[in-house]
Amino acid sequence: MMRGMRRTPPLGPALAFALAATSAGPAAALSCLAPDPARAFLAAQEAPERFVVVLGELSLEAPLGRVVSADPSPGARSAPGRVRGEALAADGRFASAFDAPVTVTATCAGPWCGGAAEGRQVLFLEVAEEGGYLLLAEPCGGRAFDAAPEVVGTISACMAGAGCRPGGY
Repeated sequence: MMRGMRRTPPLGPALAFALAATSAGPAAALSCLAPDPARAFLAAQEAPERFVVVLGELSLEAPLGRVVSADPSPGARSAPGRVRGEALAADGRFASAFDAPVTVTATCAGPWCGGAAEGRQVLFLEVAEEGGYLLLAEPCGGRAFDAAPEVVGTISACMAGAGCRPGGY
């Protein structure tokens, strides 16, 4: 025994049982990085899919809110919608008029499912192979951001090549 350490009596069988009975099993939680517009920009830039970034108004034909399902592995949900606004140009400005239908698909990770909200946002829309646009709404988010000035500025700087550091907005 090291100097300064006291010997403690062993736990009694009743206390050991109580501790074991109240210990939780593996925690069931979803762990996510905070959505970051620079990280989303870099991911879209490196992805094999093509993306268009739009600052605009998303409207949905049916609600598609976030849910935690009782089913441990629910399927994806989709809703048609429309995006009206301005697309991001090569110089980093949101300048090109954009008005197109979009399919919003909420995916799940276990029982945690993504969702989409209507309103003014910056959206990373995937260009579908067969035409049209897709917005993936994942449980941890990351493809739709509030249209706050710091978000718009971060994405504009990324596109203009003026520095694109995740966590820097």
